[in-house]
Amino acid sequence: MASFSERLAVELRSWTAEGLITEDQAQAILARYQRRAVHERRGRLVAVVAIVGAVVVGLGVILFFAANWSAIPHLVRLALLVGMTVGAYALGDRLRDARPQIAHAFVILGVLLFGASIFLVGQMENVSTHDPLAFLLWAGAATAMALLWRSAPLATLAIVLTAAWQGYELFFGLSDEVAGASSVPLAVLYGTSLYALGSGFAQRLRPLGFSLPMRGLGFLFASVPLFVLSFDHVAAEIHDHSPLASGRTILFTFALCVGTIVGAAALARTRPRQAIGVAVVAVLGVLPAIVAVPAGVYIVAFGLLALGAIAAGVEAEEEWLVNVGVVFVGVELIARFFDLFGRMLSRSGAFVVTGLLLLAVAWGLERGRSHLLGRIRT
Repeated sequence: MASFSERLAVELRSWTAEGLITEDQAQAILARYQRRAVHERRGRLVAVVAIVGAVVVGLGVILFFAANWSAIPHLVRLALLVGMTVGAYALGDRLRDARPQIAHAFVILGVLLFGASIFLVGQMENVSTHDPLAFLLWAGAATAMALLWRSAPLATLAIVLTAAWQGYELFFGLSDEVAGASSVPLAVLYGTSLYALGSGFAQRLRPLGFSLPMRGLGFLFASVPLFVLSFDHVAAEIHDHSPLASGRTILFTFALCVGTIVGAAALARTRPRQAIGVAVVAVLGVLPAIVAVPAGVYIVAFGLLALGAIAAGVEAEEEWLVNVGVVFVGVELIARFFDLFGRMLSRSGAFVVTGLLLLAVAWGLERGRSHLLGRIRT
């Protein structure tokens, strides 16, 4: 989507041409909002640097405990974990008004330390419980803080942790073969439910910081497995292991299907074509678990998904969808090139042709992307 300053510049040219304002007034108005845009960009940069710093600190703390765990007395371990977690939350709350970006980073650090504390305290106290529950508790804490702070980064962390819990739950109770076969259809359903709910209830979720992370991560969770299914024998292997024969996978499948249906129904009110696309992707994701599906179906499906993302991005004026769609078109072209010609060429010839193909694809896609984004901005 075009920025406010870019849209304003277009409007000001129109107002000037119609004689509503003078050229000097137009320049003064544009300069005022451009200064604000510079300030906002600096704020985003500070936020990114602060969040990266919080993640690095959190990793450092975890590595410190891992390296010195046995040398730290029992009560000192517990006091350090609780003190650092509570301290991070307290600093975040204290700085919330004066330094919101830094405060946000401290809250993210607190969530990371909370997750580390769950695992370390469980190990320290020899807690015997259902192992995946730790990820679910961590995801719940991240979700609660994301709602409290209306935070897109914390919402992203919560979504990723929920996916980790789902994956761990599968591998915890199933054989490696069945869990691996289940992961592809369930990842697609997790993605379609996220995207559909994040899009269908965008007006409610956007102020909470959840809409864009749900849509972005949902698109990736749904599309990447479809790309994997486009390679020979992947869909056949999933079908051979009967991943939906387990009660655990059936329960996950049912819950994620309900989420997809509810979200698609809400999305159909405003964007019916996207709702249909979500439903089709969900069906394609589950299909290999039920019947044998040729890889060619997914070659076509992934290509259509990439083109659909571009079309949806242009229609909704969302640049990120256009960019992701363009990248996926390039990935599809390169993958199919290797499928068709990779084995027919010598190693040196493969490098030369691949390099030329990459350059040609990059040039063509960038030219098309620029044209599409230009249409959005005007």
